[in-house]
Amino acid sequence: MRCGECVRACELGALELVRSDDDAVADAPGTAHGAGTTGSRGQLVLDTGHCDSCGDCAEACPAGARQVAGRQMTVGEVLAEVTKDQLFFDQSGGGVTVSGGEPLMQAEFTEELLAACKALRLRTALDTCGLAHPSVLERVRPHVDLFLYDLKIMDAAAHLRYTGAKNDLILHNLALLAEAGSEVIVRMPVIPGVNDGEDNLERLAGFMTAHGLRDIDLLPYHRIASDKYRRLHLTWRMDGVEPPTPEHVELLAARLGGAGLRVRIGG
Repeated sequence: MRCGECVRACELGALELVRSDDDAVADAPGTAHGAGTTGSRGQLVLDTGHCDSCGDCAEACPAGARQVAGRQMTVGEVLAEVTKDQLFFDQSGGGVTVSGGEPLMQAEFTEELLAACKALRLRTALDTCGLAHPSVLERVRPHVDLFLYDLKIMDAAAHLRYTGAKNDLILHNLALLAEAGSEVIVRMPVIPGVNDGEDNLERLAGFMTAHGLRDIDLLPYHRIASDKYRRLHLTWRMDGVEPPTPEHVELLAARLGGAGLRVRIGG
C-alpha cells in the first residue's frame, strides 16, 4: 500500500518512502495508478544499519505487510508446545531437537529447556556447530541424548575464511564429547569446491576414527537460503556455487564408508 504508517511508527528512522523518476511520470496529469503500482507514494526502503528489529513498524502496518519473524518465549511456553506431541513421541521413539541458528548462544535457556524435557522422559537432541566454551557444552551434556554436530572444514585457514571463525575449539569440543561417551552424529554440508576435496575427506575420517566416532550425515548444499538473504537485505556470497549432483555425493559417501564410517545422505 505504501501508506507510510510504518515510516511514521519507526522512531529510529530506519524506513523511508523514496520517490523515483517513475513516480514523477506516474504523477503526470491523466495518468492512472493501477493496482499494485508505487505511484506518488514512493518505494519503501529499509536501512538495516539503523533497524533494531523492535517490531513497531509491523505493529503499525494496517495491511499486515510487515511482520516480525519469530517471537520470544519462556521455557514453559516452549514446553507447552512440545508436550502437545508427547503421545506421538512415546509411540515413535522420537523426541525434541533443539536447533537454531546456534542454540548454545542461548546456553542458559537451552540447558533449562533440555533439562525440563528430560524430566518428562523425552529423548533430546542438540543440533550445534560446537563453537562454545567447553564449560557450556559440559553443562548441557547431561541433558542431551544425541548431539548432531556440524563439522564443515578440517583445515583451520579454510574454516576461518569460509565461516568467519576458527575450528580449533569446535574440534576440541567434539573430542571432549567423544571422550565422555556421548552419542554423536557428525553432520557435514557438502559444498562443491569448498569442503568436498580429497584432503578434507581424509582428515575428517582420520579425526573421527581417532576419537571413536563412526556416524556421519552428508548434507548436500542447496540454495534455499538465497531468498531469505534477499529479504533480509544481505549479500548472498554463495551465488556462484551450484548444488552437488547426487552422483557426486554418493561418491563422497563411498569414500568415507571405505574409511570405516557409517554414512547417511541427508538426515
